[in-house]
Amino acid sequence: MNDTTPPDASVRDPNATSPGVDRLATLEQTVWRARAALFWERLWPSLQSVVILAAFYVGLSWLGLWTVMPVWLSVPAVLAFVAAGVYVS
Repeated sequence: MNDTTPPDASVRDPNATSPGVDRLATLEQTVWRARAALFWERLWPSLQSVVILAAFYVGLSWLGLWTVMPVWLSVPAVLAFVAAGVYVS
């Protein structure tokens, strides 16, 4: 047999994957995705309040609240945000 002739159809490639292996890989990937989704659903409620508080802080910062506020008032305000973050987590 020379290099230009196509391989015989009856000869199987030992490195080729069978359909059963593809199904198993797909099933394992689906199980992994389901576990990741369940993990996120358990984690999200505890992170939600902290993320909302951080977004509120960033929003007030973008509005320039800390530059308008006197220094003596901005320090307790930031400490209040930190205390709220500790409280909600």
